[in-house]
Amino acid sequence: MGDISWLVPTVGLNTATWVPGTSAHTWQAVAAGGMSIGQKGMMVAAKTLTLTAMDIFKDPSVTGKALEELNKRRGDDFVYEALVGDRKAPLDYRK
Repeated sequence: MGDISWLVPTVGLNTATWVPGTSAHTWQAVAAGGMSIGQKGMMVAAKTLTLTAMDIFKDPSVTGKALEELNKRRGDDFVYEALVGDRKAPLDYRK
């Protein structure tokens, strides 16, 4: 999301999928993801994202308001510069 979030509005969501205090990227976090706490958390996230998308489809003016807010927060003097710089890609995967 790094570069794109400077150009268009984005949204994020955090939901509990493991026990509080568990470090991310550990076997404990992975194990919890396959248990009921992880599955319930993933369902909460999926439902929230789905219902949010439905609300936006029902009222497309939301996206316009979000873009106005993004432009206001960036400021009038904002100029986009890619985070990776202006360079050629290290590999051409399309060959």
